[in-house]
This record gives sequence, C-alpha cells and structure tokens, in this order.
Amino acid sequence: MKRRLALLLIAWAAACAPPVGMPSESTGTAGTTPLSDYATLGGVADLPRQPLTWTVQPTDLRGTEYVGIGEDNEVYLVQWGTGAQTQITNDGIVKGNAVLTDDYVAWIAYTRLVDQELPLAHVYVLDRQTGEQRTITAEPAPRMQLVLDGHRLAWADKRNELDGHYTVYDIYAYDLATNTELDVAVAPGAQHQPSLSGDRLVWADNRDSPHRDSTRAGCGNCPDNRYDLYLYDFGTAQTTALVTGAELRADPALAGDRLVWIGFSDVLATFPSGLSIGAGDVYLLDLKTGVTHRVTTTPRSESMPALASDRLLWAVRKDCDVVEIQVGGTPTPPNTGVYVLNLGTGQTRQLTDYVEPVALLDAGAALIVEGCQVGFEAYVTALE
Repeated sequence: MKRRLALLLIAWAAACAPPVGMPSESTGTAGTTPLSDYATLGGVADLPRQPLTWTVQPTDLRGTEYVGIGEDNEVYLVQWGTGAQTQITNDGIVKGNAVLTDDYVAWIAYTRLVDQELPLAHVYVLDRQTGEQRTITAEPAPRMQLVLDGHRLAWADKRNELDGHYTVYDIYAYDLATNTELDVAVAPGAQHQPSLSGDRLVWADNRDSPHRDSTRAGCGNCPDNRYDLYLYDFGTAQTTALVTGAELRADPALAGDRLVWIGFSDVLATFPSGLSIGAGDVYLLDLKTGVTHRVTTTPRSESMPALASDRLLWAVRKDCDVVEIQVGGTPTPPNTGVYVLNLGTGQTRQLTDYVEPVALLDAGAALIVEGCQVGFEAYVTALE
C-alpha cells in the first residue's frame, strides 16, 4: 500500500494573436479537430520496451537515467539502459518526490508527521558535479510537489497554512545559483501543482474560487471548483493570471513556450445535493501566440499531462481494483492507458492499455509503471 500511495503522489496561430494572459481559444491541434475516439488510434503501439528491475520506484526521467525511491526509502539514480544504480542518500529517513537534471538531484525527506495527512519535510539537493549535499529549507513544514529545472527548484509549501484545510499550500522557489529562496505565491486559498521551465513557473491557484478554503476545494473533478493558472517570470519578477475562468484546471505542465493542463469544462452528472462531477480534457496553450487548443474531447477523464520536446503525453486511468460490469454481467471495457501525441506530425500513439498506469516523459522516451497494489512492472519505451 505504501508503494501504491507513493505512485499516486506523481506554434499554431498568426503573429497578431492576443498577448499572453488573455488567451484566445481554438480546438484541435495543427488544424485538426480534437481527439475524441481512442478506438481509432489502432491499439497499443508495437514499440521496443526496456524492462526495469523493480527495486527503485521511478519518480523522474531524464535522458538515459531516472531517479527514484528504493525499498529502503533512499534515493537512487538508475541508468535505465544498463540497470546500473547509484545510491544518493543513506540516512534512513523516508523520502519522496525525487527529481533530477544533469547537474542536480533533489528530493523531499519527511522528518515526522503532524497527523495522518501532513508530514513535516525538508527539501534537499545534491550537486552532481561537486558531490555537495545540502538542505534548502530552514524549518520543517508540510511540503510536496517538488520540481526542478536548470538551477531552480519550486514546491508547494504549507508553512503559512498550518491551521488551514489540508489542500491549502503556497508556492516557494529556490535559486541554487544565488542561494536565495523566494515566496512566489503566498495568497488566500490553495496554490499548488507547480511546473518549472526556464525563467517561468506555473501553478494552479484557487484564490478567486467560491470554494476557497472549504472541503469542496479538494474536489478533483468538480467543474465549478475554480482553479486558475498563474505564471511567475523570474526575469521580470512579474506574476500573471494566465488562464482564468469559472472552471477547474489541474496538473499544469510547462515546457518552453507550451503549457498543458487538464480542464474540467464538461459536466458528466449532477447529484441532488447540487454537486456536479466532470470529465477532464487536455488543453494546450502556446505562450508565444496566446492561443489555446483543446486537444481531447471525450467522456473519459484524461490526467497526468506532460510535455517534452514536441511530444505531449497523458493518461486515462481507472482504479485497478475496481471492475465495472455491464448489463448482462460482462466487464465494461476500461478504455484506459497512456497516450503520446507528436505535436509536429499530429500522430497519436498508445503506449499501454493498463487501467492505472503511471508515466514519466522525456524528449526521446517514456517510462511506464503498471501494477495494482502488488506485482508492479516498469519499463522504458523509446519514442520514434
């Protein structure tokens, strides 16, 4: 159970397009209509798979290596082509959320629990060139969702929100080049799910939501649970409300001039209590032009979007230990898996049809984890 919980904790417009911060909307990608029928994709792609030894739980992928947490709760660096492992930590503290670049490995280490849901944690970083390891945060506090790009770290931090709802965090960043911490978004409500790329940092923010600070703020598929997407530019020190409106937006992922997220604009069902649930679709914003494209439109819920180079990845997941039965007693086809869209060619490929996969993406490869509570399998697929 501990391993399963840890796994669940991971240029199209004209030059006269509107400026960033006021995106116009269009549908589809590269002039096509949004993807709506996965059955037309032709099944799981027959791509070579490199099996991984299941002793290190992968948490971040870069080039020919990935970082993860071992069965001993220590951080390991693994060459996925050869299986060679390098142990990064050896202190016996429970770790999570390890990330890497060519120059750094960073992770969160949990010092103790405030309660069942709020472990106190520090952020640590290892300089891969010098071998120096240091603690980035001064005082322990609930922290999560660590990201790393270049010489900057960012994470969701609850040091100011200890009396608030468990979903309420702020966004902090740290510059390893200047050894300075920055409180990027300390505001009412919840700021979480940061994503870094170059001089930009994006996160999901419900400061203008009617459900701010309420138990409803934690609903991950309520279309009226408003979360906007905010951007901070380290070069200009400016914060912009980038994508706004009365809808739920989640899981922003930033790479270069592209931003992807899951938007819950379509209502699937409304209950007598007034609570509505929706299906998430993939949206893509070109930061150069300000044009937003709706990439998918299905009754299923896409999740876990990722960008790398010209590829966009997402997953469709269902609980692996739940089987839906149709009238007549036959199982309902799950229609799940991991999908990769080549933004240059418009071609989409399905990498697996597993019901509850976890996926990591890099420019030339995807790392997939399959398994239900026990019996996990992991492999890397090289993308054509």
